[in-house]
Amino acid sequence: MKFMQTLKFKMPFTIISSVAVMLLILMIVIISASAIFMERTAISGFMETADGYRDLVSIWIEDQADLTSVISKESEFLDYFQNPNQDTLSIANSEFNELLKELESHFSAFALIDLNGKVVLDTASNEHLNTVSQKTIWKELQDNNYKYSIEDEIYLSSVTGNYVIGVLVGVLDASARPAGVLYAELRWDEFVEKHFSEITIGNTGNIYIVNEDGRRVAHKELDKVNTISVGSKNALSASASQRKGALHYEDEGKKIMAFSRLDNMDWILCVTMLDSEFFANKNTLIKITILLSILLLVITSIIVISYVNNNISAVLSRIANDLNRLGNGDLTVSAPSKFLTNKYKNHEFGIIANGFNNTIEKLKNIVTNIIDSSNNIELTSKELESGNNDLALRTQSQSSSLEETASSMEQMSSNIKNSAEKSVIGNNMMNDSKRSVEEAGLIIDSTTKSMEMVFEASRKITNITKLIEDIAFQTNILALNASVEAARAGEQGRGFSVVASEVRTLAQNTQTSVKDITSLIADSDEKIKIATEAARKSQEIFTDIKDKIENTASIMKDISTTAVEQQSGVEQVNQAVLRMDASTQENASLVEQSKEASITLSSEAHKLIDAVSYFKL
Repeated sequence: MKFMQTLKFKMPFTIISSVAVMLLILMIVIISASAIFMERTAISGFMETADGYRDLVSIWIEDQADLTSVISKESEFLDYFQNPNQDTLSIANSEFNELLKELESHFSAFALIDLNGKVVLDTASNEHLNTVSQKTIWKELQDNNYKYSIEDEIYLSSVTGNYVIGVLVGVLDASARPAGVLYAELRWDEFVEKHFSEITIGNTGNIYIVNEDGRRVAHKELDKVNTISVGSKNALSASASQRKGALHYEDEGKKIMAFSRLDNMDWILCVTMLDSEFFANKNTLIKITILLSILLLVITSIIVISYVNNNISAVLSRIANDLNRLGNGDLTVSAPSKFLTNKYKNHEFGIIANGFNNTIEKLKNIVTNIIDSSNNIELTSKELESGNNDLALRTQSQSSSLEETASSMEQMSSNIKNSAEKSVIGNNMMNDSKRSVEEAGLIIDSTTKSMEMVFEASRKITNITKLIEDIAFQTNILALNASVEAARAGEQGRGFSVVASEVRTLAQNTQTSVKDITSLIADSDEKIKIATEAARKSQEIFTDIKDKIENTASIMKDISTTAVEQQSGVEQVNQAVLRMDASTQENASLVEQSKEASITLSSEAHKLIDAVSYFKL
């Protein structure tokens, strides 16, 4: 069953079936046309045979009538009718006897009949002549100017006991006027035996003559003479509308008949034969045509199967095998080289082979580009991870510095508070405060520089994330192009389409993550700017404090007020430092997230490389 589903079976089967149908139709047309032609030709020949025998009978009857006419001109017969007496009658009788001896094979009896229909001399004493004047033959003789007239029926002769037919001929005087009538019995049995009994028409053919009563007046089988048959009835019925023709009927089997009506009598000559013999040549032609068609179909089948297997199935099998290899990721496959030659380049298989190789080549380029891009993404993600690690260390260091600054600011606030409470303390305490303020100024300056460094590092992170975003965008474009190429490849590119879709999804996720990081870094930049500004303001405040402390010696009386103001300023600085510390902690968290994102990007790039490694270049 599986083999029947293959093109190796379906193509030859379809072609052979089509050829078989066409051969069947052609065979039916040829057989039908040939059968019709042969049947018409055979029937025409059969009818010509009937016409030939009809002419034979007609000529014999004409000859016998002419011979009787010659006999009627014997002077003895005219002498009797002109001078009827015993002497002339005896002379006429003697003449009849002489004629019967000479023409024994033609006549069996003679008779003389006057114009009133009275038999005056009869060599056979035929009783049926007593009423001859009442029969159709007598009227036909009169209508024919006493030339001659022949009976339509046959009867047994009282002389020979065989079948005869009667003929009437007028005995004419010198003026061609009828003086009497000569009657002669024609030896019909001699004619039938001579011309019918030895006739052979095939193995089942037969010939006979039918009269107006449907009786067979002549037959090659003498025992069937003067009998009625199915064929004779059919012949009588058919001849009523046409003088000659052919018909089919059943009488001890299916038969065909050719009939033809005689010219000088109302008799019908019939030739019959069994259909099985008559159409034997047609049946033989049908058998030969069928055998030749079967032989032609077998030869065609062998040629078609051989051609399909050698020129189509083998190529399709090679293409199917190469497509399976391609489906397994083997991009080293190529179409058979012979289909890329000039001979086959415009052939359908040549076009397929060229398109197949072009597709493989483009797919190789796409996979190679994806591999290169994946390697670049992995390398960039590793560099980003390293930068994030360094940034994390710096952020941690900055956080520690801010903690120290906060602690110093708290100590300074306590000192200023003590200064305010113990303003009575002298210059020693003021000098201590001056030194503390100077140290705080240095710390603030250091903090400001650190914040500027953090801001610079944040800008670098922004550039790195921008680079990652560009790489993700390019990866997305490459994945989209790969999907388009895979779609063009159709069924062969379906596996790669899935990989391209995964790469595209990964690139989109990376792009989204980078955008989130960029947003967080931008927010961090803003906060760092605020912290830097606050640090600068703190530096200005500490500068102002320093000036005031330098002038404290001369303005001791205002020290309490100044100390209160210093305490308030220190509190503000302390709050600013705390905010800077919080921002630094947030930056550290963002850096950690960026680090995790770079690790994820590196992992996904590695997965992409593993996926693309499915293909064998």
